[in-house]
Amino acid sequence: MPERNHRVVKVFIASSDELTTERKEFDSLFAHLNKIYTARGVALESVKWEFLDSSMGMEHKQEEYNRELKTCDICVVLFWQKFGDYTKAELDIANEELRAGRKPNKIYIFFKEPSDTSAEMQEFKASFDKGYSYGHFYNKFDCIDKLQLDFVLQLERYLNTNLVKVENSQVKIDEVVVAHLDNVAFAAENERYRELRNQLQELEEDIEELESAAPLSAIKEERLNKKRQKRNEIREKLQEHEQILLGAAVRVAQFAGERITERMKRAVELFNEGKVGEANAVLDEAERDADEILKGVREIKSVGKQSVDELLIRASYMLADEKYTIDQRITNTESIYKKALELALECNYGEAKLHKLLSDYFDFLTKYGKYQAALEVALQAAELSKRLFGEQSAEVATCYNEIGTAYSLLGNYKVALEYFSKGLAIHETVLGADHISTVISCNNVGSVYDYLGDYDSVLSCYSKALKICEKILSAEHPDIATLYNNIGGVYSSLGQYDKALQYHLDSLAVREKVLGLQHPHTALSYSNIGGVYDHLGDYAKAEELYFKALEIREQVLGVDHPYTAQSYNNVGCVYSRLGDYDKSLECLSKAMSIFERILPESHPMLQQCKENIDYVKSLIENKKQI
Repeated sequence: MPERNHRVVKVFIASSDELTTERKEFDSLFAHLNKIYTARGVALESVKWEFLDSSMGMEHKQEEYNRELKTCDICVVLFWQKFGDYTKAELDIANEELRAGRKPNKIYIFFKEPSDTSAEMQEFKASFDKGYSYGHFYNKFDCIDKLQLDFVLQLERYLNTNLVKVENSQVKIDEVVVAHLDNVAFAAENERYRELRNQLQELEEDIEELESAAPLSAIKEERLNKKRQKRNEIREKLQEHEQILLGAAVRVAQFAGERITERMKRAVELFNEGKVGEANAVLDEAERDADEILKGVREIKSVGKQSVDELLIRASYMLADEKYTIDQRITNTESIYKKALELALECNYGEAKLHKLLSDYFDFLTKYGKYQAALEVALQAAELSKRLFGEQSAEVATCYNEIGTAYSLLGNYKVALEYFSKGLAIHETVLGADHISTVISCNNVGSVYDYLGDYDSVLSCYSKALKICEKILSAEHPDIATLYNNIGGVYSSLGQYDKALQYHLDSLAVREKVLGLQHPHTALSYSNIGGVYDHLGDYAKAEELYFKALEIREQVLGVDHPYTAQSYNNVGCVYSRLGDYDKSLECLSKAMSIFERILPESHPMLQQCKENIDYVKSLIENKKQI
């Protein structure tokens, strides 16, 4: 068994029984490879028919084998003359799983040549050549050396190691011989390789003959030394050419299991036949095409940058186009942003402009509840900011705040606190305490302490932020309203509802005046005031305010948003307190349906909604029993 700290790579090996000899050789190589890679932290595990025995069970052995295939990282499939329904089925299963993004994540297919195949096998093999039914470039082998070499080169690429070397016409990993180049066509049929090998062999024979005739005359000793010197020169040339040929084979190996052009396929086949000159001639066409493409790319990149700008404008227009529902607008806009980002990366949009694109995209995703996508964008923006501005920069601090925001919205408050704290430390160092960005960082740290229930730390952060804001901002600034709202939330959590209500009302007054009635932040104030009345037992007033918040959120954020779901949850809770359990369960179920679609299962909002539903169901059950 591999050690627990080893990375385990499972390799599924499928073939018909006609390839038993190759399988035995392959298994021997596999055992050697496992020792080599295990010493480097990778344990190879082969899955073969003989390792599985379900003869005592109810399940057909092939079904067990097929199931095991889906747990493997690599699938190796060998074909020769027999079609092999089971082998074909295993390949189909592996291909379906790979295309679905599951294991196995690499498939290596080998056809043994030459073969006098049936019409069925010929048709099957042609499916790889015509239309790429499997989206796959496969390997051919005519001896065990070629099979082993191709597999090892592909495995090396998969494991991202660099252990293969060539010495004296032998390809090795450590001291294990994988293949003799004399047995592999791309070398054995290569004109230059044969020439050098023949020269070396003739020199070896001449040197052996001269050495056997000792003692030598001075003239023969000089001839021997010259031949030895020539042999060393030829060995060096041969070694260099072997390295070149192996390097080309390594390059070819990277395309195994991929879809390649017909032209590349022709060139690879010619190389594998030892016809490197003809392969080069085929790829001359590719170089000429590349020259033409490069001319066009310069123009295309310029057009591409303009297209990104147009897409970003369209994203703004789409959100404003009310012929679509809000949910349609959100879906369409997200699609536009994705295309814009993809195109920006392709056309060298410019790092400063790309940074702005990522920031805008993040704001959109967080506003409309796409929190996991927002986290990915924020992480990407942080890496770009480090390159552009340096680790200790305000821009990087802002990115840390964005990452913290995403983690907080996903309910991972401890990680959120780490990023918010890093952002605050940089902002204080770079911008100073009396800067709005520092205030925002301080507020963010406080918001996480709020979720974690550390109310002393919360009030300290919020009070510090409010004091700075009152110095540098007008009394009716939205950031002032945000801090009023946050402080009100803390007092509500502490049960000081009079103070909480006053802060929330102050926040609402600013938001209604500055942001308007149809704004998510205004809806939040209505919801929070409703929460205070809920705690005070004024359920009718709480219901009225919760419905106001729900109406705004449905209109401006759409149905599939966590805040909309939260409003349904709030209304459902009020109905339960009013004794209307059917309406309560209806609203809570709507909330649950939204949460399950858009939040991870472990999110606190989803878990709280589940508990609320269970509680109302228990109330209904108790009512039935009375």
